[in-house]
Amino acid sequence: MGYRRPNIRVELSGEFWAEILPKLSLGAQEMVVKLSRDGHDERIARSLIISALAAWNLTDDAGAPLPITDETVAELYEDDAMALIAAINAARAPRTIEEQQVFTQPSTPGPEDEEERPLALSGWRSTSSSPGI
Repeated sequence: MGYRRPNIRVELSGEFWAEILPKLSLGAQEMVVKLSRDGHDERIARSLIISALAAWNLTDDAGAPLPITDETVAELYEDDAMALIAAINAARAPRTIEEQQVFTQPSTPGPEDEEERPLALSGWRSTSSSPGI
């Protein structure tokens, strides 16, 4: 079980792909609000894409990887930019009923469910058995 959701993969034109973060930063969330309030603003949309991108495999004509910058994002095909915006919006969607049910269950049993036991960290090495520490 991981501590966070995995990145979301978005297929772009050709053999290219991008991965967006499953959760937006506070600054990126503010950009979404500005876009929805003020309408289409390419500069804000590019900033939103940059802040949401975790990785991509885009390359230049020589096959060298392209960095994620304002200039490279501005050169995206419109369909690819729209696919990224759509994925960002989908990542912001509320949890499904199934996903919400995970959060309605207690993470630890209550006293009525089980006797209270001391915390045990199985699988961790003891500091006394760690050489050089």
